[in-house]
Amino acid sequence: FVERSQFGAWKRLVRTYPNVYGDVSGFSGCVRRFWLSRILRDPLLRSRIVFGTDYPSCVHVFRRNEGNLFRAWYDTFRGFGLDDSFFTRGAKLLGLEGV
Repeated sequence: FVERSQFGAWKRLVRTYPNVYGDVSGFSGCVRRFWLSRILRDPLLRSRIVFGTDYPSCVHVFRRNEGNLFRAWYDTFRGFGLDDSFFTRGAKLLGLEGV
């Protein structure tokens, strides 16, 4: 989210429609951490976020000395207290669980 209105619109959609989710894979950077922290405080919003990408978009800026960028990205989101369900929810929604 770039603007507060975008966050508010997404929040209203999540509260209205049971199949609305948000990809927060790009939220590890410092600019969007504010929005991620707000999402994580709300149990419903927290249950409606997915890790929906295959490339560590922001973490490489902060952790260039890390050998494995995917691991650094994973550790960054784990540091926010996100559990396995966050990382597997996207596959479950797409019917790819266990693939």
